[in-house]
Parts: sequence; C-alpha cells; structure tokens
Amino acid sequence: MKPVRIVGALFVAGVVAIVEGGCGAELGSGTGLVDFPANVQMERWESIAPGLCKGWLTNNGSHTARDVRVYFWYRTARGDTALTVVPSSTSIDRYAHVAVFAPPQITEGELRFPGLGDITWAGGSSFIAGDPAPYLHNLGFSCLLSPDSARVQIQNEQGLAYDVVLNVEDETGVTQIPLLQNPIGRLWSDVRNCPPQYASGCDGWGAFHVAARDSAGVKLLPRFGSVRWENYAGVADSILPPYGWPYAFGEYGVTACSR
Repeated sequence: MKPVRIVGALFVAGVVAIVEGGCGAELGSGTGLVDFPANVQMERWESIAPGLCKGWLTNNGSHTARDVRVYFWYRTARGDTALTVVPSSTSIDRYAHVAVFAPPQITEGELRFPGLGDITWAGGSSFIAGDPAPYLHNLGFSCLLSPDSARVQIQNEQGLAYDVVLNVEDETGVTQIPLLQNPIGRLWSDVRNCPPQYASGCDGWGAFHVAARDSAGVKLLPRFGSVRWENYAGVADSILPPYGWPYAFGEYGVTACSR
C-alpha cells in the first residue's frame, strides 16, 4: 500500500502545481512542464507613416530568443531588395512582445507595408519563411444596411491584399466596388469587420457596400464577376466565383444586418 500512497501523493502534488501555475508552471529547476524552443513570429503591424512602419514580434516559445533579425522585401526599380532589420531588442523573452521598425514600401506613390521575409535567431528561424501570398475567400455573409444598400464580407487569411475590388454585374453592366478597408490580411485587421458568427478571434476581414434591388418583395444583390487585388509590390491577382458563391453572395435574397 505504501507505494500506492506515494504515487498518489506525487499525482496530487502535480495537479496542484498545474492548477496553481498553469501549463507553463515551473517546478524548482526553471524548466516548464511544457517546454518549447524559441519561436519568433511577426504578430502584426501597428502603424504606417512616411518613412516608418511599426510592427510587433512575439516569442511563442519557452526559451529566450537571442540575436533576432527580421528580413523584409522591397520592390524597387532595380528589382527585389531584401533589408535586414534589428528589432528594438535583439533578445526576446518567452511569450514577450518586441517592437520592430522598417521603412514602408512605396508602390505607385502609395505607402504599403514591406513584404515579410524570414525571421531568424540564434539556433533557429521561422518555420515558414515569410508571409504567403494573399488568399481571399469566404465572400458572402451578406446583409442589408438599408433598403437599397447591403454589406458583403470577404476574408484574406494570408499576406496583405491591397486595393481589393469586387466586380459586380447588374442591368447597367459591370461596376467596380472598392473594399472599405485597405489593406486586409492576418497582419493588419480590424475585428469590427468580422461577421457576427466569427467575431471572436477573427482576422483579415473586410467589407464591400453594394446596391440592393427589390424583386417582388425580395431584396437581391447584383451578381459578382471577380475579386481583384494587389500585393505589397503591386503585383495583381484575382479570383473567379467557384461553385456555390452566387448563393452566398445574396443572389437569392438578403435580410437586415444584425449589427
């Protein structure tokens, strides 16, 4: 019976340590119950102004990241150029945030955030180097703002998309509707743009305002043709509607927005 009592006592002590300190609680030696290597990621951009962009790095690992460097890409007249930037602190403690500053990218006179390249530190680097190309999807979640105006949402889960335009078709032809937010993406977003059902922890959402028309008492939206955008360097891309999007877009009627 004594061995059973000893094991039980150790189990209870372990549970108490977790409850009091959480999953990262430390037991005497300074080693957490969950031990991860340093892992520095670009958390988000905070601001952009002539001459300066401000962002934040986060170390999601259990160990301090030392000698941190961030590499940003710029498109110039001579081609792509990489710039190595030292953050405000080259050592980032576990679960800590550190500011990073970089010049803006200027594309056709417009200030844009530079392209994110690799992040390195002593003994490690980003699992995925850089931010992938923009990926726009989830066009829909339409609702009426007024009897003749509707909001249509779209999400970008990768990179930053600039000058996003929705092409819609109605009786008068094709009309280009600009996105209200510029840019949209994981590193620069406003949770207030999220549909109600995605309001918690939602990133990269934007909204279009489009005209609605009445058809026998049913509010309809114009049919959409494509969505177009640019990346930080001005390289354009677009998507066409996959199967099922016309329905999500409100071709068969929309109702009033809940907020």
